[in-house]
Amino acid sequence: MGKDKRGFPVDIFEGERTIRLIAELPGISKEEDIKIYLNEKVLVIFASGKDRSYYKNIELPHPSENIIGT
Repeated sequence: MGKDKRGFPVDIFEGERTIRLIAELPGISKEEDIKIYLNEKVLVIFASGKDRSYYKNIELPHPSENIIGT
C-alpha cells in the first residue's frame, strides 16, 4: 500500500526573538521519523510513519538561522 503525503495543521507563535511552531502529526511516534529543513524563510517538515506520510512547506514571518528541538 502506497503512502500519500498529507498536509497537517501547524500553529505558529511569534515571539520577540523566536518563532515557535507546533505541528500535529498523527501516527508518527518516533522523533527520528521527522525530518526538518530550514532555508532562511521556509521551513520544510517531512514525516513518515508505518502507514502515513506528511509533508509541508511553511513560510516563516522572517528569516531564521537555527532550529531548536523537534
